[in-house]
Amino acid sequence: MKLINPFSKTYLFFILPLILVMGLDLIFTLIGQSQDYWRNFQFFNEANPLAGFLLSHHPALFVLIFSAYLILALFLVVNLKRPLNLIFYIFFFLIHSWGSSSWLSELFFSSRADYSGGWYLSIGYFIFISLISGLSLSFWLKNRNL
Repeated sequence: MKLINPFSKTYLFFILPLILVMGLDLIFTLIGQSQDYWRNFQFFNEANPLAGFLLSHHPALFVLIFSAYLILALFLVVNLKRPLNLIFYIFFFLIHSWGSSSWLSELFFSSRADYSGGWYLSIGYFIFISLISGLSLSFWLKNRNL
């Protein structure tokens, strides 16, 4: 079986939504770390046990492993046969959409008193992700005549 390069022009608009949510999850995770974390990596703030383990050793290790994981995810979604590739696509998309959105209130609101604003921010974030994803996938399907 010949492996398809997910970064080829043919698949760029197919993988763009996945890169978006996974990239935002990575960025938000790093931005969401406290000042204490940057002085002592044992003070990480992360619910995912594997990501927490990596963060507890060094943020560069977290970025390196996350980057390899992202590339593996992209290879799976362009190289597996349908419907398995779409199942993986939706799985990765949903978990990282949720993961990235879980940081929004913490990143943009300083107290629980502001939490209702976090609800609106989350809805806006999902509208943004849906808009980018819908346009990107529509463009990809149109160019593939699907």
